[in-house]
Amino acid sequence: MVSTKNQTLIELRKSLEMNQEEFGNYLGVAKSTVSYWENGGTPSGKRIVDVSRKLGLNFGKYFFGNHVQES
Repeated sequence: MVSTKNQTLIELRKSLEMNQEEFGNYLGVAKSTVSYWENGGTPSGKRIVDVSRKLGLNFGKYFFGNHVQES
């Protein structure tokens, strides 16, 4: 089951007009990792912070409720 945060990740990727491979390159991860996250997986440890910063998200709010994109 895809959660709200996973759906948001998909929407963010699509808003950047990137496929999973391009998005993975942008974030410094493999295409398979992007697929894993989009299908219900969660980045672990330091990766959560890295991904959130790269996407301009408050990682605490994004991963633990009510994400907001930072300006």
